[in-house]
Amino acid sequence: MDREVGKLMWADTIIYITPIMWFNMPAPMVKWLGEVLLYEKTFVITEEYGEGGQLPADKFMIVTTSNMKASDLGKGFVLKKSPHIDDVLQPLIMTNSYLSIRDQIPTFHAGNVIAGDTKYPRKINLTFQENSTL
Repeated sequence: MDREVGKLMWADTIIYITPIMWFNMPAPMVKWLGEVLLYEKTFVITEEYGEGGQLPADKFMIVTTSNMKASDLGKGFVLKKSPHIDDVLQPLIMTNSYLSIRDQIPTFHAGNVIAGDTKYPRKINLTFQENSTL
């Protein structure tokens, strides 16, 4: 895990690529976060909760897939309080805020993946280029 922590300590932007599974991150992603987000390495406890992030990154982006369409967001009983994909991704967004990485590059959501569009790699590249200072 030292190698993974080293990557986090080196990065100026972190890009998470993960599917949405049952309205959350999959178990391997949660496990990875639990293993690399180490007290006194990636964060410290402060008097003001959530102000002890130690990572140098100032930006993050989430690239995600799901079988829900963008038009499903904000509708129906399950998603009526989630009009934007970021509403579904709050655990990961809040984790970054806790780590003091608060500049979010707009989330890229490839929805309807079971029967969906195969042009997503090009769209992801465009999204990143539009929001990158590199």
